[in-house]
Amino acid sequence: MGLVDYMPIKEANGVKLPVLALCFENPFLKESLTNKHPNISISAYLDFLRGKKYDEGLKEINYDNVTINLERYLLFGAVTFRNGTQSMETSKIFRQKNVFNGFYEKRFMKCFSIMMEDTDYDRKISQITLFYNHTRIVDDLTGELVGHEGLHATPTPVGWAAVHYPGQFLLQGSEFGQGAFDLQKNEAARTEPPSFYGFRVFIKSIEMLKRRNSQARRCTEDKIAYDELTLKQHISNVGCRSPYHDQNPQYPLCQNKEMVQNAKYEFQDLSEKYYPKSCQRISKMDFDMYKNPVTKFGLSIMMFGVQYPEEIKIITQSKEVDVHALIGNIGGYIGLFLGNLLQYISYHFDGQYDFNNAQSKTRIISNLYHQDIPSSKFRSLY
Repeated sequence: MGLVDYMPIKEANGVKLPVLALCFENPFLKESLTNKHPNISISAYLDFLRGKKYDEGLKEINYDNVTINLERYLLFGAVTFRNGTQSMETSKIFRQKNVFNGFYEKRFMKCFSIMMEDTDYDRKISQITLFYNHTRIVDDLTGELVGHEGLHATPTPVGWAAVHYPGQFLLQGSEFGQGAFDLQKNEAARTEPPSFYGFRVFIKSIEMLKRRNSQARRCTEDKIAYDELTLKQHISNVGCRSPYHDQNPQYPLCQNKEMVQNAKYEFQDLSEKYYPKSCQRISKMDFDMYKNPVTKFGLSIMMFGVQYPEEIKIITQSKEVDVHALIGNIGGYIGLFLGNLLQYISYHFDGQYDFNNAQSKTRIISNLYHQDIPSSKFRSLY
C-alpha cells in the first residue's frame, strides 16, 4: 500500500537534496605521473589499470596522487536560499567526495559528488553555484593517449555532469552520460576574458520512494551508503582490489593482469549486482541541463549550478494492514461475534434462563452444543 504526498522540500524531514556529480574521463595528471616516474607514460599506466598489461613497478604508484583531486580546483560557491537571501561561501563548506573510480562504456572515469558539509539548512537551499579554476584543470589533465583506439581517447579532456541522491551514485539510470562537457583549453592571452561556458542543471520535479524491506520485495536499508556497500562487496567477491581502489587497504592488490581484469569496476554492471536498490531513493527525476556562456571573469572559470524545485513528491509504502489495524479488526470481529451470540441466546431461549445464575449458564452452554439450530433462525442473525 502506498501513500502519495506532495510537500515543500523544506518540510520533507529525513529527505536529502540531490547532489551534483562531476566525472572526468582519463583523469591522469601528466606532470605528477611523469615527474615521479619518468619512464612511465599515461598510456602505459592506463593499460595497467585496465589489466591489459601488468608491471610490478606500476603497482607501487599511488593512484590518488597521479589523478585529479577536484577539491584543489574549487574557488568558491554561492548558495541561494528559498527566502531569497544569498550567501557567498568559501570552499570549506563544500566537500568533493570521490564516489566512483572505474569504467563507463570503455571510458575510465573518476567521479566526485559535491556535498554540503553543513546539512542543517540543506533543504532550505533553492540553488547552488560552484566556481572552479578551469585553467588549472585543463593544464593538469592535458596529455596524449597513444594506442587506445577502443578507449574513446580524445585530444581534449572530457567531463560528465550528473545529479543523484547522496550515497547512490550507482543507482542512476540512463540519464547518466547525458551531461558531457569539453574542457577546452583557452588559447587566448590570460588577460582577455575567456569565452567558456557554465553548466546548469534545472531540476523540475523529484519523486522520492520510501519502501519497506520485506521478504517478498527486498531493498537495502540506508545504514551505510549504497555506493560504499557495493564497492566493499565487489572487492570481497573478487578477493583483491584494483589499482584504482587504493582507499581500501584492508584488501590486497591484484597480483596479475587476469586478477585486475576480473576486478574491473564497470558502472553498468553494478546496480543491483550485489544488493537490491535502496529502500529510500529517487524513483523519478525530471531535469534539464544547459550550457551558458561565461565571459565576465578575468580568470578562466568553470561554473556549475543546480536549481531545486519547491516541492517534492513522496511515495511511502507500508504494510496493507499494520499491527494497530490488525488488533482493531480482531477486536471488532470479536465484538460482532459476542453481540450476535447474545442476540441469538436472547431470541432462542426467550427468557427461560437466569443469566446471573451459574446453573443456568451451564444449561445454556449444553443446549448450544446439543440442540439443533433451525437454519431460518441462524440466517436471521446476520
